[in-house]
Amino acid sequence: MGKKRWNIRATQALLLLATLCPILRASAKSVSPVPSPKGKVSPVAQTHDTLPPKTVQSPPARQLTKTGRRKGPATAKATHHSAAKTSPKKRNVKTKASAKLSPSAKSRTPAKSVARPARRYGQRKTVAAVSQKVRLDTYSEPGERPFPEDVQAAAPASAFFSAETAPFSVQLNDERLPYQINSVFVLPAERLTLAVGEAGGNEEYLLQAAAEVTQTGPNTWSWQVPRKTGLYPIKISHPTEGATLVLNVFVMVPFSQLGSGYVNGYRIGNYPRFLLKFLPTYHLPRGFIEVTPANENVLVSPHFRLGQFLCKQEDEYPKYLVLDSRLLLVLESVLQKVNETGYHCPTFAVMSGYRTPYYNRAIGNSTTYSRHTLGDAADIFIDASPQDGEMDDLNRDGAVDFRDTKVLYNIVDKMYEPRARRVLTSSLMSESLVQQLLTGGFMNESPLQQLLTGGLARYRETSAHGPFVHVDVRGIYTRWGR
Repeated sequence: MGKKRWNIRATQALLLLATLCPILRASAKSVSPVPSPKGKVSPVAQTHDTLPPKTVQSPPARQLTKTGRRKGPATAKATHHSAAKTSPKKRNVKTKASAKLSPSAKSRTPAKSVARPARRYGQRKTVAAVSQKVRLDTYSEPGERPFPEDVQAAAPASAFFSAETAPFSVQLNDERLPYQINSVFVLPAERLTLAVGEAGGNEEYLLQAAAEVTQTGPNTWSWQVPRKTGLYPIKISHPTEGATLVLNVFVMVPFSQLGSGYVNGYRIGNYPRFLLKFLPTYHLPRGFIEVTPANENVLVSPHFRLGQFLCKQEDEYPKYLVLDSRLLLVLESVLQKVNETGYHCPTFAVMSGYRTPYYNRAIGNSTTYSRHTLGDAADIFIDASPQDGEMDDLNRDGAVDFRDTKVLYNIVDKMYEPRARRVLTSSLMSESLVQQLLTGGFMNESPLQQLLTGGLARYRETSAHGPFVHVDVRGIYTRWGR
């Protein structure tokens, strides 16, 4: 009898457990949080993402500005924009030569784009959901913020940026050095003259150079640079305040040593024999800057390094590039203005700086006189929040696309827009006509060159690259891609 009663109780216990198990599982699912799918943003994160990226400094919120887009370095193929008009659709570029691309450039070849469709630029990339869609036509200036007043009252991004201007006066061949770190690109045995301090000053400055420099007077030095190619830095120190100024002197390989399209085994290609319509703004390079693993990270200005302007083609060191010092001045000025406007940006991402004529052809660019081959152009974008090789969501509409370039474009255009813009860009005042007036002596060159700074353009995202802005210092006021 006892054994039979035990069997009945055991059976009842098993039935009770079978009944309770589904109930416990259902309650556990209702309590445990559901993980967000990869590339999605939780409701809490979406709320934070409605704030302007430049004023929200919290790392978790800033990390969501480009959700759903994989990180990766800038592509070499991104430099072929000037071969044809870009469009949001994917395009196939037929190369005329089999140029080798660097490892960083290979990361975004068409094969990669097919294998990882989430990274394609052909479609508009959604960054994160926003509570209210912001229309671009609601404000025209980059400084205007269609967001709550408490957000606008946050600390400006310029508080985190320093222009690093020169702490004292230094004249290099009658041109004043503007920054704490400056660069000059010279030919072998070229002579330089340095004058430090204001005229009539009693302070004696200390100069340290990598080669012998001759002092010709109080705070004045003369220097014939070495004949050997390389970097020769000069450091000038204030006698009492301890402030310093650095001048990086790069002795270049003369252009005349470009033989059969190569310089010391590095393929350059062939430059045109004649200038375009004999215009002085289309000039051949004076020489080539030698880049090695030891100097590619050297600062050529306070916020830009030499290696940022290297061509994307794959080759052994030493590599060579052409870089116009005026381009560095413009980039530093624009970078300062960007930070003053409120966008925290330590440096621009340079998608394409110098391009060898060989590489320019290999990526399908048919432009013989590309400003990139002359070393005075750069394709740039703001990549700071986060640094992932792609444009930031500057207009805060929840996507990274062509409309973000308008913010940077407007900043540059407003800085360098001449008053005579309508006249100089009309059909009556073409680029060739302005150059003829310059060479003919009908215009004062110095003031005019300050007005006609150079080229500025916006480019759309494609299957190979994201949106970017083109800047050059050709000396002629030119705008396109608006």
